[in-house]
Amino acid sequence: MKKEIFLENVVGLAKNKLQAWTTLGEQTGHLFSEITCYRKNFDIRREEVVKLKTITKEKVRNFFEAKVLGAERRALKVQVIGEGGGQKVAREDVEILMREEAERAKTYEPVFKPTVVVK
Repeated sequence: MKKEIFLENVVGLAKNKLQAWTTLGEQTGHLFSEITCYRKNFDIRREEVVKLKTITKEKVRNFFEAKVLGAERRALKVQVIGEGGGQKVAREDVEILMREEAERAKTYEPVFKPTVVVK
């Protein structure tokens, strides 16, 4: 990605974050979520834009190589079990199945082994 395109993306994200609220419900929802999460940082969008100014293409590339392609990467497996229709399963049985699957997941090999190309 060219540096100009990267900067256009950063500027576009900053503009989105600095847009005025379109509805009272949107603003209220944001403020209420800050209160219920005990953050109470009502100016978070402006602070995020200030942090965006410090992001460089190299920082994004280094983060990607370390966290997505590198040894620090992690995997998350999510299993959704519905309760509507079908056969009822006891919670204890589900927990046993999940523990067994977690043990099996420790032996999984990655499907894709990326090679890092630094330009």
